[in-house]
Amino acid sequence: MRLILFTLNSQAQIRNDNPLKSEFDVTIGHAAMQYMSDSTTHSLNIGIVYRGKTYSYHYGENIKGSGELPTDDLYYNIGSIAKTFVGTLLAQAVIDRRIGLYDDIRRYLPGSYPNLQYQSHPVTVVQLANHTSALPGVIRNIYPEEKNKLSKLDFIGQADYLSNYNTDSLLKDLHKIVPDTIPGKRYRYNTNGVMILQYILERVYNCSYEKLITEYLRTRLGLNHITPVLNGKKMKRTAQGYTKDGKPQSYVNLNGYYIGPSINATMHDLLGYIKAQLKEHDQAISLSHHLTWIEPSGFAVGLNWMSNVDNGKRYFYHDGNTKLGFNSLCTIYPSQQLGIFIIVSDVHSQKEIGQMENDIYAKFQQINVEQGMKD
Repeated sequence: MRLILFTLNSQAQIRNDNPLKSEFDVTIGHAAMQYMSDSTTHSLNIGIVYRGKTYSYHYGENIKGSGELPTDDLYYNIGSIAKTFVGTLLAQAVIDRRIGLYDDIRRYLPGSYPNLQYQSHPVTVVQLANHTSALPGVIRNIYPEEKNKLSKLDFIGQADYLSNYNTDSLLKDLHKIVPDTIPGKRYRYNTNGVMILQYILERVYNCSYEKLITEYLRTRLGLNHITPVLNGKKMKRTAQGYTKDGKPQSYVNLNGYYIGPSINATMHDLLGYIKAQLKEHDQAISLSHHLTWIEPSGFAVGLNWMSNVDNGKRYFYHDGNTKLGFNSLCTIYPSQQLGIFIIVSDVHSQKEIGQMENDIYAKFQQINVEQGMKD
């Protein structure tokens, strides 16, 4: 691996493996150094899929002071980008005729839930996937005595405590909530809706979500290093995340139904995931891009994929923030055959990650135009 110390705007030198041989490399270099110039950042990983080819770039240090770059083989928790995997499994369940997108969710829940409707309008499956269910964002309230108990635990203890919120806990609390308006009328981001959807998928397949998603990824896409739960061997290959105040954050498996869907993955396999999204050869992936909620502004939602339009061309995206000390962003541009995945080992600024992605995309567009003129 060739290491280069690249300097931008007189900022401190940052270790990286960018060869700076092409316009693409230079584009990545400028965007990356702009982000890494902030002293609160630690490491940065940028994965690119462009016209079927993959590229990856690494900046900073995986462990502060080690002098070692992060690599494509380290595991990262990708936060809420995990919701796109739930959306893909939902699409597969529709293809398998296990679930109907517009079915009342109560069809797939045990027992009676007369509360899960508003003026006789039920919550449907698709509304869980496009965040229009009108269900409250908080299903389970943590009471003062619990908060006090949690405050005395370290991060690992807190994660372990919250992992005890299981399917029985979820179903019990579902009896206590009601939609606050007619479902399907308003977009409001809702992690709990996706957790209910995950439970429904487990129920219709009579199989754990972990097994469902790992089997799908392995058999359909040939990806073996994306999983909700890491075993002991894989835990030794996790990246180091950092808290807001720059302290190392413990890496733990996030389980249960309280925190939200969770996925751990290597950049190598995430690039494979992007490739599959761009090709859209897999039926479930293609269906997951089907727009189920569209606003006049151009913003839309598929099956957990967010979407918008740039110069008349639609793209898909999702970002992720996790308690494990990482921020991430995945953006798919099918018409340009371009995909960008960014992971940083800090929780410094999701906005700045978005700006970095915008800068990279804008430069790619410029390069494409110039190349087209030459052709």
